[in-house]
Amino acid sequence: MNVEESLRAPYHRQWFQNEDGTWSAEVAELDGVFASGNTHEELAANLDEAMALWFEVELEEGREIPLPWGSRSYSGTLNLRLPKSLHEQAARRAKIEGVSLNQYLVSAISSHVGRVDARPSSAEHGASEELAEAG
Repeated sequence: MNVEESLRAPYHRQWFQNEDGTWSAEVAELDGVFASGNTHEELAANLDEAMALWFEVELEEGREIPLPWGSRSYSGTLNLRLPKSLHEQAARRAKIEGVSLNQYLVSAISSHVGRVDARPSSAEHGASEELAEAG
């Protein structure tokens, strides 16, 4: 993938209004890609420039460009390493609840992820919005 193709990919861009009225944005999949601007238009242009520079450096260094979240596929299988004591505690809780360890961990993870997703986002408070995808 070259720089132009990478810029057209549907990366997750999140922007925030700062206290002084300016705007800042970041790209979730691209570590360290950040931009700011006085207007939405300036912010979008600055973010595209920051992304292009990031892609150029990564490609020059021979590193792979991460795919946007939406284009990744997940198998549903996860190899999880955890401390022995936590493994034991989870196994005990699963036995008490009469479910498999796998089902117990799926339930625990689902419960936590649901709680995190249910928190009011800054977008709901007017402090954050997502930029329209480029393309």
